[in-house]
Formats: sequence, structure tokens, C-alpha cells
Amino acid sequence: MLTFDITALERLGENLARAPERLNETTAIALNDSAFTVRSLLIDTWGESVTVRSSHLMSASLRVVKADPTDLEVSIIDVLQKAHLGLHAHGGAKTLQHAAAFAIPTSNTRLTAHGPQPSPRALADSFVKHTAKGPVIYARQGRGKGAPIKAMYVLKTTVSMLMDWPAESIFADGMRNEMAANWPAACIKAILGR
Repeated sequence: MLTFDITALERLGENLARAPERLNETTAIALNDSAFTVRSLLIDTWGESVTVRSSHLMSASLRVVKADPTDLEVSIIDVLQKAHLGLHAHGGAKTLQHAAAFAIPTSNTRLTAHGPQPSPRALADSFVKHTAKGPVIYARQGRGKGAPIKAMYVLKTTVSMLMDWPAESIFADGMRNEMAANWPAACIKAILGR
């Protein structure tokens, strides 16, 4: 008598029957895995796009809002909101929050790794003069009343920023590529019941 053990085939049939139920769970897992990979990509491209003063700012700031089987939506958000990521991603006008004006350095100000030197508050023998272009901080370049003066900073209440970090295209392309890589394997796991 010839016998066949078809329990593995029966188990595969049961798993195939449950596969539609697991599809949302599988998709959520693939979305979350993809989002964490894209988050790392965003952190890496941030350093290539802008001058980074704090290397840990982006890793501390970007958080993944995970998808679940009932809500198949994943996002990466800025929880600290210190780096003005929206302005870097889209461009726009940066407005003041706490200070009276932005001090924009002129060509007479030395730019160093620590910012413009001397800083507006550290300028010796300086004064503000209102001109047609707005208020300007001047500094005397010697002693006495006849000493020459140089414009060191222009004061502005808003500053326009250009888009310098293509975050949305990085997110869209990265999620598309990662989902294409992650989702088929996750579906096979769901079908096999693992």
C-alpha cells in the first residue's frame, strides 16, 4: 500500500486561505521596514546638502510614525523642530521668533567654522544706522572720530531661504525602491505562515 503525507500541503492551503487576512499586516511590516531605511537615507543626505553643526541633530529629530494593519500610512516627522526642515525642503521665508532682527553678515565680516566673526554683539565701537536698505550695523576701523567705518551686518526681520535639501523626493524615491524590495518577501512570509 502506498501512502502520501500531505500535511505540509494542507498547511500551505490553510496559509493561502489566511493570506488575505495577513495582507494588511504584511504591508504594514514592509512599510515600517522601508521607512526606517529611508530615515537613514534622509539623515545621510542632510549632511551632504547643508552645513552641519551638530552631527546628531537629524538622528535625534527624525522619528518614524509606524503603520499598523488598520492604518497603512507611514511618515517620518521632525519631533524637535529645531533645524527648520520644512524651509530646507521647500524654501520660503524664515521669520523671527525671539530676536529683534536677523543680522546678515556683509562682505566685511569674516566667516569661520563657528559663524561670522566678530559676532554682532562682540563688535567693538559699533553703532546702528538706518539706511534706505534698512538698519545696518557699522563698526569703526580705528580710533577717534575720523576713523573709517565699515558696514558689518544688515538687519532684516525676514530672510528668504532656497530649497537646499530635496527631502520629499528622497522620501518618495526611497519608499518606492524599498517597498519594491521588501514587499514581495513579506508576502511570501505571509503565505508560508512565518
